[in-house]
Amino acid sequence: MITATKCAFFDFISKHHNKRSLSDIVEKLSETVKSELSIRHAVFYFYNSSDEFYTQSSPVDDTPFNTFILKDGEAYYYGEQVLIPIFRKDRLKGILQLKGFENEYSPAVINELAKTCTSFYTHCMELIQVTENEQKYERLFHLTEQFHAFMNKDDVLVELITTLQEMYTDFIFYLFLSHDNENNLNLPIKDLGFDHQDGNEMAMEAFVTGKIQFSFDEKINQTILYTPLKGKQGVYGVLQVVVNHGINLADQDKNFIIMLANAAGTAMENAQLYDQSKRLIKDLQLINETSHRLNKNLRLADTMTYMTSRIMESFEADEVGFFYQNHQNEFQIFPGSTKFFNTNEVHVYIDYIKGKLEKNLEEICF
Repeated sequence: MITATKCAFFDFISKHHNKRSLSDIVEKLSETVKSELSIRHAVFYFYNSSDEFYTQSSPVDDTPFNTFILKDGEAYYYGEQVLIPIFRKDRLKGILQLKGFENEYSPAVINELAKTCTSFYTHCMELIQVTENEQKYERLFHLTEQFHAFMNKDDVLVELITTLQEMYTDFIFYLFLSHDNENNLNLPIKDLGFDHQDGNEMAMEAFVTGKIQFSFDEKINQTILYTPLKGKQGVYGVLQVVVNHGINLADQDKNFIIMLANAAGTAMENAQLYDQSKRLIKDLQLINETSHRLNKNLRLADTMTYMTSRIMESFEADEVGFFYQNHQNEFQIFPGSTKFFNTNEVHVYIDYIKGKLEKNLEEICF
């Protein structure tokens, strides 16, 4: 019987193991034991950390075996039923309840069956975990490629949050970004507070130091992870991961999220450097074109008009004005300034500039 059971388990593992689910494993476990022992009843009860047992369909409130001190590899007898505990990594995962025996089996045989069932369950779950990790890191590779194809920081943030929300539906994600960020993307963004009055000191700590921060609140059973979005030259934000209701943040999930955040940080840095390079090229073009234009000995009005248009285009200014101070210490407006500088409102700016000139007179006189 033990040999036949092992053969059935091995056959299950060897065929398409990477496509098996937890429900498939439990179903195969129950069906095989039921068939090989020729019994009428074999049901697997899952076990959770709240000392509750449940089947795949519903909780079970009247199970009598939750008071037993269960050990790995040992079957327990309760009346006419046999209880086989299933362990993985020294943690109870469930119990296989057997009833309706037509044949008698020695305790040694049943204990050997218990060890075989636990070994089967553990091996299958490890294969599932390996397959899931392979899929995660394959996705991480493709996401990293996609990140670096973006030339806009907002696109990187959208892809980061969208991917995490799809992969970890039980977790809550936030992005801590600086105050100058414009949240036009409907993303879960929070401002980084530098005054430590907003209750997010750990987010600021992660931003300033570039190191991962971790907290656990026992009262509300909440785990929070803060991982910086950093590149080689700086930190560009912080990803906050909130895990509520005592859900376990497994090490492999934590490591995956951290690596994904690092990839996003590097991509954000590349996007920012790309924007800076474009801006620098544009500024150099402005200087070059302006120098050529000024060397053409144009009329003053034409020169000022040209300068106004280029400044408005390059710096996205709404108004541009040029002032000079005549021999009577009166401020005059150069022709070519925009219409705003012919209104009465401009006197506020003239007084401000006059005060600056008087204060720093030695620095500008030549």
